[in-house]
Amino acid sequence: MRHPSSMHNRLSPIMLAIATALAAPAAFAVPASNALPTNGTVTYSGGASVVANTSQIPNNPGVPGLTTYSTGLTINISGTVASANTPVVIDWSATSAGATLNPNATGGGFNVGSQAVASFVNSAMLSGNTPTTVNVLNIDTTGNPSQIYGQLDMHGNGGSLWVANANGIVVGSGAAIIAPGGLGLISSPNASSAGTLATSFTSGTAAIDFSGATTTAGFVTVDRNANLSGVGTFLLVAGNNNVNVATTPGSGNLYIDGGIGANVNTTTGVMTPHDATGQYGDAATTVVVNVGSTASPYPYLYALVDGTLDNMGSLTVTQGQINWIDAAPVGTFVNYGTLDVTPVAGQSYGVLGFNTFTTAYYIPAGLTSNTQTIYGGGSTSAPTGDFENAGTVNVTGSNGFVFFGKGFQNDLGATLNVSGSAYLITSSNGVTLAGIQNPLSGGLTVAALGANSVVNIQSPVTASTGILLAANTANISSTVATPGDFTFYGPESGSAQMNLASGGSITGANLYMGTQGSASPTNFVLNGTVDGTSSVLFGGANTPTGNVSGAGSITTPSLTFANLWGSVNNIISPVIALNGFHVNGSGTGGAVLVSVTADSPSGPQGVNLKVNGNLTIDTGGTIAIQAGGVPPSNAGSILYVQASGSITATDPTAPNNYGGIAVPNTTYGLFQFPGLVYLQSGTTLDVGSQTTPVVIANAYSPNAPFGRAGVFLIAPTINYYANVLYTNGNAGVVFAAPYNGLGFPNAVINGTLSSTTNLMPQIDFLRTVPTTTTYPYGLELVPTDTFTNANGNQQQFQTFLNLY
Repeated sequence: MRHPSSMHNRLSPIMLAIATALAAPAAFAVPASNALPTNGTVTYSGGASVVANTSQIPNNPGVPGLTTYSTGLTINISGTVASANTPVVIDWSATSAGATLNPNATGGGFNVGSQAVASFVNSAMLSGNTPTTVNVLNIDTTGNPSQIYGQLDMHGNGGSLWVANANGIVVGSGAAIIAPGGLGLISSPNASSAGTLATSFTSGTAAIDFSGATTTAGFVTVDRNANLSGVGTFLLVAGNNNVNVATTPGSGNLYIDGGIGANVNTTTGVMTPHDATGQYGDAATTVVVNVGSTASPYPYLYALVDGTLDNMGSLTVTQGQINWIDAAPVGTFVNYGTLDVTPVAGQSYGVLGFNTFTTAYYIPAGLTSNTQTIYGGGSTSAPTGDFENAGTVNVTGSNGFVFFGKGFQNDLGATLNVSGSAYLITSSNGVTLAGIQNPLSGGLTVAALGANSVVNIQSPVTASTGILLAANTANISSTVATPGDFTFYGPESGSAQMNLASGGSITGANLYMGTQGSASPTNFVLNGTVDGTSSVLFGGANTPTGNVSGAGSITTPSLTFANLWGSVNNIISPVIALNGFHVNGSGTGGAVLVSVTADSPSGPQGVNLKVNGNLTIDTGGTIAIQAGGVPPSNAGSILYVQASGSITATDPTAPNNYGGIAVPNTTYGLFQFPGLVYLQSGTTLDVGSQTTPVVIANAYSPNAPFGRAGVFLIAPTINYYANVLYTNGNAGVVFAAPYNGLGFPNAVINGTLSSTTNLMPQIDFLRTVPTTTTYPYGLELVPTDTFTNANGNQQQFQTFLNLY
């Protein structure tokens, strides 16, 4: 963005000063008060007679606020012409040689002093004495800017009036221009008597060519105190340096060309970018528009800008009517005033920018996207640049708003009003929402494409039908809320990450966190609150989840880690029991269903959860041992879960790879995890049920690392319905009541106090044996009451260990 380090507060005094400075004429000597166009030569007339009369001062044509002028020049166009819209081209030079219009006067060129009036009077006829229009092009070839401070008008039978000067045009304070048939002001290098602008004008098209443009010429300035209210049909302003339009609006359409080669219809002003590579070369340009404070001062705006476009006043934009491209070093459209975006006929979306994206995935159905390509620098296709709103944007399309560009920013203090849905699609500079985004009656889609793209949400965002954020990085420090679904994923290659600040929150029905997009892991730093009223899902079959960390919380009735490659934790202490990512159950009785598929290809994982409420947990597709008896790549992981309410461990979906190991029972479901399993309930802990027994199976090695191998079931009441448990060869197995500060009291195990009768299941430890047909893996799961741990305690009948 043009202003990455700060946000704007509406149109500040500083920006007003900048706007005033940009709108001011360049530092040239103001022409004499009685200056008039001099030394004019008609180079094309289409058969019309063109005669100048310096003794006539035309009458005021009825435009309010005009003064009486002391000196004047009337150029009469008469005679019979062959067709309507006949072109007339006049070369106003520095010398009088060959000149027929006001020759031998001091100065030369096309200038109008503050006390002077230059008037074009059209009385041309078609055959049969039918009045007809004439379009007049005035070319100033003196090498100096054209300056208009008095009155310039065209009346009679009508037609458009044009002024062209390769060295710049100034319409100064106090100027008044009356051109009911349209006005064109062009400063381009080809604006010469022998140039392609003059040649093309005679065929009804003004070809604006910026090839060879310099930074010292090519400017057009229309002062804020100039009166152009008498301009009808169109106002076209074109230049390749600074183009500043700040004036009283007329009744016609506004066309602006800032440095982009284009063809212009000389009767209507309609502008078509010339996008053939290498032709009508472009030039980096700054355009400032300040055309009033009332809504919709121009009925139609069409702007082509190769560079920076600033709106200081009020503009109305219809789909496809503003095209600005990313010229070096910047190409930003900044709205400091009011921008109204409305759809064209047949479309229900207001569109800003134009679509040069290779994918149509994020383009809403039913939108006929603008696929126009504009070439920057005369050689390569350049995308729309950045857009920054520092004022107010109103979008009135019934279905909403679509933005295509390099980057989008709604500044602090700015307002974005959209009815319907909003699609913000950027190519590289991402999206920042820091101002006021009024609630959307539809959905919000933010697709920040490009490597290392970023979405920043710094102020509340609300949408009725769902929110989608697609970016490599999402930074959320405010409220994101929808009664529909929320989705975040990284659309490009490489890892993606979401950072939810402590003051931020995400609320939706189903929250899909990193569930599609990049095949690399998506990381989450969640220091705020996450609330999925129906579910929260991390990852998917082809989109792994990396680390989930932070001091925040997740509230939902259903939490799934579908493809976890990283760890889930909230590390605040070296004592594991004091840690744990916070999960709040919101189902019936404050319950939550948690499913964890831990399958990292690169090493051990840690899942450390603290659940407020009742918990039902399964280990999804997690396997404790691979087929063939090989430990999985994430062997030595830790599953450490604490719940204030009950815990039920259920039958997950992973395959049973213990088939090559002699086991006492292969019919039970397996609660698998390749490392430490610690489940602690504040009330009751059930492993399976009477009708569906479940075996805890974490056995992957005869000699697993200390602290990453055992099974700990801690609760006042423990119901383990299977008759066996599979663990590692050197592991501890604990069934106990929670630690009370002094020790571990007796738990009620399968209905009986453990101090009375041990009702623990048979503990099968993984041991190495010679490979045979019976033991093809060279492993066995075997019960023993002789295995002793490092503390000298036998494992099979032990009911607790000191965890501290």
